[in-house]
Parts: sequence; C-alpha cells; structure tokens
Amino acid sequence: MDKQIDRFLLDYFNKNLKKGYKIEDLKIILIKQGYLRSDIDRVISIIREKTKKDQEERERLEKERNAAIEVFSEEPPRKRGFFKRLLGID
Repeated sequence: MDKQIDRFLLDYFNKNLKKGYKIEDLKIILIKQGYLRSDIDRVISIIREKTKKDQEERERLEKERNAAIEVFSEEPPRKRGFFKRLLGID
C-alpha cells in the first residue's frame, strides 16, 4: 500500500469524476496505464464509502431543514378578542 499512489489516484478520480467521467471508465484507463488493479479498487472503495457518508449527511441535513420549515410554517394560534373571551365565544 503506497500512500503516494493512493493520494495520486484519489486526486485523479476526484478531479475526473467532477468532470463527469464514470468510475469504471477511469478504472480501465488507469489499468491500461499500468496501475495495479488492487490499488485502483482500494481507492474506489474509499471514494464509494466517502460518497455514501456524504449522501447520508446530506439526507440528515435535509430532514432537519424540512422539520425546521414545518415548525416555522405552522400558523400561531389565533388570539380571541377581549369580548369573545369575556363572553366565552369561540
């Protein structure tokens, strides 16, 4: 396990995934360039795990945001006027 190769591969994948390339296409290119399949697979598993955690965090934040919106969007209870309270009228 070479940390320098892992760092290079992580940077390579991150940069090209942002450009819209697919993981499998990048994997094939790297194998053709002589990188070890085991190094590539290890980095891909790191990327997928991070992506999964990021997605879970986004979903958690979205739920919290929606819950906050629901709380703030509820109408406050209407106050009854003086005479309605005095006479007991709803």
